[in-house]
Amino acid sequence: RGPSRTRTSCWRRPTLTRRRRPHHARAISFDATSFAPRRLPKPIAAKTAIIHAFLAKPLMFSQFEPDFIMQMVDAMTPLSPRLHEDIVTLHASDANPLFYAIESGAFDVYVSSSTPSDPHPAAPVARLSLDLPPHNNAFGEVALVFDRPRTATVRAASSNCKLWTLDRVTFRSLRCRQKRRRVRDATASLARVKLLSDLDEAQRTRVAEACSRREYARGDVIIAKGDVDGREFYMVQEGMVEVSDITGTAPGFTVTLREGDSFGESALVTSEPRNATITC
Repeated sequence: RGPSRTRTSCWRRPTLTRRRRPHHARAISFDATSFAPRRLPKPIAAKTAIIHAFLAKPLMFSQFEPDFIMQMVDAMTPLSPRLHEDIVTLHASDANPLFYAIESGAFDVYVSSSTPSDPHPAAPVARLSLDLPPHNNAFGEVALVFDRPRTATVRAASSNCKLWTLDRVTFRSLRCRQKRRRVRDATASLARVKLLSDLDEAQRTRVAEACSRREYARGDVIIAKGDVDGREFYMVQEGMVEVSDITGTAPGFTVTLREGDSFGESALVTSEPRNATITC
């Protein structure tokens, strides 16, 4: 099953769709087809600071695969604000707002529930710096997704401030491209699933759009024999999985599934317990 750090990615097709609660912020529309990402050379220290900033915002960046992460890193542009300069302003709206990763310096955060005529209180409520916990090394990520006014003012609090910025168009264009690639890969995998052999190309594409990616470390149990709440099936995108404890086979008998193989299809059409254990 490969080295201990092997990751196995599986596509799953839920049988139930959960309705999301409405969000009051207006989603942004854009055209990613003509987008060409920038590539700005950066020192190792800058790349490290940017990646740490991404890691501190998992809800926003954990969805991206490594090559798209590096495209975002390459596309980010530098900003060196002056002492006491406002980087973002409470209640402000920008046409193409930015996410900010801190490389050096300290930044004070001001918030207020008052009106725009009173933009921030007299004292900061927080300080952002690499010397503070990891969640304080970046800000502005919500603006990458939603068109909404800023909820705080962030002001440079030292003279050595250095930031790297990522704009909304770059973020959303790369996210769209990654989604298209995942749909393309999932569609190719679905074509090899016997249960779905009657679907045409358009139908397979619609199913692929409903798939999501999961990653497993070596030793992780993906499916346990006897589970009765299975609602998905899996297609192996990369890596290998081992099928063991198979109903009706001799003790110790195992099967190895590789890229392009699938398992768990019966959960889509029956309520029978899982008949084998699948391990990464």
